[in-house]
Amino acid sequence: MLTAGQITIILALLLTAALATLVPNDQVIDSSQFPAWLVQALGPVVPGALVYPQSEAELAAIISCAYRQGWRVLPCGNGSK
Repeated sequence: MLTAGQITIILALLLTAALATLVPNDQVIDSSQFPAWLVQALGPVVPGALVYPQSEAELAAIISCAYRQGWRVLPCGNGSK
């Protein structure tokens, strides 16, 4: 039987693989690669992946995929205020 941690890792990998079909691999970061400071800053809910679309077409593809898959999306700028 899989543990909750193992299931989380598998889901993050599946999410990352799906997103990598929409944008280049270097534009997708799965949660296992997040730096410790980011995990701490995000609090108790850590996203499965971060995606950095480089065009409106990539953004539209990501949003469409997220809608079809039932994923939650949190748009964010570059982290500045």
